[in-house]
Amino acid sequence: MDAKSGNLARQRFCLEIWTMGLLCFLVLQVAVLAWALAGLGLLLATVAGGLLLYWLTPSTALTSLLTAERARRLSPEDASPLTWLAADVARRGNLGQLPRLYLMPNPWLNAFTLDSPQGPTIVLSAGLMRHLNLYELTGVLAHEMSHIRGGDIRMVGLAVTCSRVTRWLSVLGVGLLALDRPAALMADRGWIILLVLAAPLLAELAQLALSRAREFHADLDAAHLLADPRPLIAALSRMAEWEECPPLPWCRSSCQQSALLRTHPATRQRIERLRRLQASAPHLLLVP
Repeated sequence: MDAKSGNLARQRFCLEIWTMGLLCFLVLQVAVLAWALAGLGLLLATVAGGLLLYWLTPSTALTSLLTAERARRLSPEDASPLTWLAADVARRGNLGQLPRLYLMPNPWLNAFTLDSPQGPTIVLSAGLMRHLNLYELTGVLAHEMSHIRGGDIRMVGLAVTCSRVTRWLSVLGVGLLALDRPAALMADRGWIILLVLAAPLLAELAQLALSRAREFHADLDAAHLLADPRPLIAALSRMAEWEECPPLPWCRSSCQQSALLRTHPATRQRIERLRRLQASAPHLLLVP
């Protein structure tokens, strides 16, 4: 491995370590909070409930979201060039199953990946299909399939589950503190109160940080899959232009959130990272 390929591998490795650290923090925080509130019994009940929630969420989330967005499945006849591109990227990524493609009638330039027992699903917006050409859509598909390759859907799902459970435990803790029970809360009350009040915010920030890390990782993996970061750079540049001049005035505020409160890194920041990668590895190195 030369210095250029080592740069890409090092960035991906650092993002993996950061992801694992955030997941460990979220799980540990749930365990400590449950133990502090009511001991081993609540801890075991929390683990069982959290695992059940984590197992049920993907299938229910997929159905409800596709229904809410009025998304319809794209057949090969509907979008044969797109289907061919998806099959090619899936082959490069060694995906055992070609993700199902759905189109949602939405003017936003957006795409996301979901998972279910039936397999992974990539949802593309009508705005994305209208404003991006096939070259740019290749970058988008590579990014979304990188989420599948990296297990990002499950990782983010686990983070969301931990965040929800943390909020529920915090509400329970506030109730127990108000009732001045039990003995576990009577001793060392100060740190328990602090934990109960701060845990939901810390969980939310950690969940968002994990989501941003997986976006960066998917960008790097997409560049690796295509052996070229330029298709994704082109797609992100189109999206950045749209964010700066959104079709609806109220969209602008959602595109200008604080960095800590975003599920995705700023688009311009993602473009800059990929351009630095392109500069350091112009022939892109690890051809699949």
